[in-house]
Amino acid sequence: MAETLYDQLDAWSRSALNIDGEAALTAVVEEFYQAALADSRLARFFEGADMETLKRHQFNFMRYAFSEGQAGGYSGRQVGEAHSRLIRDLGLNENHFDFVAEDLVATLNKFNVPQPIIDGVVAAVSPLRDSFVHA
Repeated sequence: MAETLYDQLDAWSRSALNIDGEAALTAVVEEFYQAALADSRLARFFEGADMETLKRHQFNFMRYAFSEGQAGGYSGRQVGEAHSRLIRDLGLNENHFDFVAEDLVATLNKFNVPQPIIDGVVAAVSPLRDSFVHA
């Protein structure tokens, strides 16, 4: 079985941070949401949101995506469906996806995640951008 992004994150976090991949991913998700909430381009989309639920969903999604589908099944909604109210009511679009991606990359850089892992993360989430493009 080929090494997944999650395997790489786990190996890196064990050697660099003395924590396993689960703990590292939890810390990344926590810091990522702090950045997104502080981002004036995105903050309005989180107003009234249950942040603990969002963090749990994000962790599960990232764990599944980074393991290339090998870490259990992802039972959450598809990205477009999960964000449909924000797309319809608040105009969430591909530009906002790009802002979220910027915040994610900045978060990973803050943790000094190696660039090949960051590149893999970007490659894993980039196809989701199309879910936010409006006709």
